[in-house]
Amino acid sequence: MKKIITFAIAILVLAASPAFAEIKITNLVAEIEDDGKEIAVFMTITNTGEDPDVLYSVKSTAAKDVKIMAGKMGANHSNASGIGVPEKGSVELKEGGAHIGLEDLASPPKSGDVVEVTLFFEEAGKMVIKATVK
Repeated sequence: MKKIITFAIAILVLAASPAFAEIKITNLVAEIEDDGKEIAVFMTITNTGEDPDVLYSVKSTAAKDVKIMAGKMGANHSNASGIGVPEKGSVELKEGGAHIGLEDLASPPKSGDVVEVTLFFEEAGKMVIKATVK
């Protein structure tokens, strides 16, 4: 009887658990910008899950200032509060649009360097990515 109750409780817990977003990163690339003073990271974020998600924060040991950016690198680009990723959908972070901006770099970047960036999603949680600098 105890096994049946334990099994029934386990089934109820699984049935009540929300379907979390499942995030996949593809087309990952890092490019040197502003004569080596900044790095822009581009990617496609795909959510294969049943719930929408939001990329709300980014960090990297490669730079003191790491931001989710809403536009092109340079004087006129602005900080974005987050990037929504729809359920069963994708968002492209690309040149001329939203991207991850690394500024105040720890060391001058060169082609072939690998930049590690930690992405924080509301549903999927923390994800570490590694982009090779072009």
